[in-house]
Amino acid sequence: MTMASSNNPFLPQQRGLLTFLIDRVFLWFLGFPPERCSYTTQSACIPISDGLERLELACDLLQPVLPDGVEPVGTVLQTSPYGRGFMIGLIPRAFAARGYQVLLVSSRGTFGSGGEFDPFRTDVKDGKRVVEWMRKQSWYTGTFATIGGSYLAFNQWALLVDPPKDMVAAVTTVSVHDASRAAWETGALNLDIVRWADHLSKQEESMFTWKSLTRPKFEPVVRSVPLAQNVRKHFDDQCHWVDDIITKSDMRDPYYAPMQLEKALERANIPILIVTGWYDIFHEQSVEQYLRLKDRNCNVAMTSGPWSHIKCALGAQANRECFDWIEEHLGGRVEAQRKSPVDYFVTGLQRWRSVPAYPPSTTSTTFYLQEGGGLATELKESNSGCASFTFDPNGPTPTIGGNALSALGAVNDSALAKRKDVLVFETTPLNNDLEFCGKPTIELAHSTSHPFADIFVRISDVNPNGKSTNVTEGYKRLDPKRSNGEVVKVALNNISHRFLCGRRIRVVIAGGNFPQYARNLGLGDETNTGSEMRSVEHTIHFGDKSASKIYFPVVDEV
Repeated sequence: MTMASSNNPFLPQQRGLLTFLIDRVFLWFLGFPPERCSYTTQSACIPISDGLERLELACDLLQPVLPDGVEPVGTVLQTSPYGRGFMIGLIPRAFAARGYQVLLVSSRGTFGSGGEFDPFRTDVKDGKRVVEWMRKQSWYTGTFATIGGSYLAFNQWALLVDPPKDMVAAVTTVSVHDASRAAWETGALNLDIVRWADHLSKQEESMFTWKSLTRPKFEPVVRSVPLAQNVRKHFDDQCHWVDDIITKSDMRDPYYAPMQLEKALERANIPILIVTGWYDIFHEQSVEQYLRLKDRNCNVAMTSGPWSHIKCALGAQANRECFDWIEEHLGGRVEAQRKSPVDYFVTGLQRWRSVPAYPPSTTSTTFYLQEGGGLATELKESNSGCASFTFDPNGPTPTIGGNALSALGAVNDSALAKRKDVLVFETTPLNNDLEFCGKPTIELAHSTSHPFADIFVRISDVNPNGKSTNVTEGYKRLDPKRSNGEVVKVALNNISHRFLCGRRIRVVIAGGNFPQYARNLGLGDETNTGSEMRSVEHTIHFGDKSASKIYFPVVDEV
């Protein structure tokens, strides 16, 4: 491709001085090595057909400026619904300035691409057409790799449903492969899907619309009832797909089939790096992706750090590891080879561990919930009776930290334990350190005054001054057909944490976590169209036959 100097975006444009300075400063902060070259940017349109309708996807091709006879290191593909501008284009520009050519494509219905954006439902067929077009271009190098986080990672799994033979590597960051589970896996609607839709509806107006994800600004929209009607009014005929997700709680609904890319985990056969954060909204799916690929003996690696969704996606470590993975598996640079298949961060200890596989060897250790608010490894003979709290949907238990799209993660959650609508159980100060890694689970001998109820469980680390920090949590909407008083099992999120000597382990049990999850109104409302509310009393039972307990996977050797 020849160089040209023109205002026509369909001709190669040389990098300007401002972009050069931005690239140098920001990409240094993001952990990239020094640049190897400059690059040009050229806009294009990718024709795709959708039945009788012909569509075009807008894209930018970034090509390194190299000496005569020197070819690009390889081709990197990234597809995004967030445009091709400053922030989203930053990482593609990093690769272009280091010898790679990058094709950056805007998803259907966004930033100049034709059609209507129908999230998670057209990406498999659109991705296949993009690759078919790319192969026909004179500049194509013959093989390619993919990069990107969040929705950009979903687009990578969409390609791997039917893996292209010329796709040789992938890096999925804060990764989701089943969007239906992201919305409904707990049985209650994760309201981050509504916040995300609000961002999408405004993103082409301003680059600063990520502030729409913050809870104080958006809470009035999701607090009013009926939820579905209020959200529909808020979007004013935009984002029609939000209404479908809000009102379809059954993940078996055919509507969700295109969003469920389980087949990709069974068919992928290329080197894949998964970068995630313990406090990411999609962390459990990222771990599942790693485990499924490892079980198939795929070349898979994982990094899990102390990050929330946005902090992980924009973090220096995540981006440098992404670059090194592409350098090794697309660029063929042996010096970039990863030293360990799995790196994970131990919160509490504030230290990284490198291991051959996740999770490491562990032994299950049981802590029993005690009458009077105790938590101990031994079940006392006198432990009996019960403890109760009432969840009121008019004044729901608030979200404080945790796994979310917005930057929350680990925070001071001491205020949660002071509320009247929670139960709190604590150990005495620990005599020795206790480090666990994996998924804690809790079993509660539990009953409610009415069948429609949710359970939220939080594990926190309490320091000697009484300040607590959230460690991990789990949420579950209970089956209204269950037998009252039966054991309720809740799986908490994967985490690695060390409770240090002198600290206390705290378990908090509540009936909600709002506005992270839509409130249970207490009367049954699968379509989020109800407006009446009823408080529900929760009772936790103790005793030999109905012992409530939590299991920690304690690391065998550290």
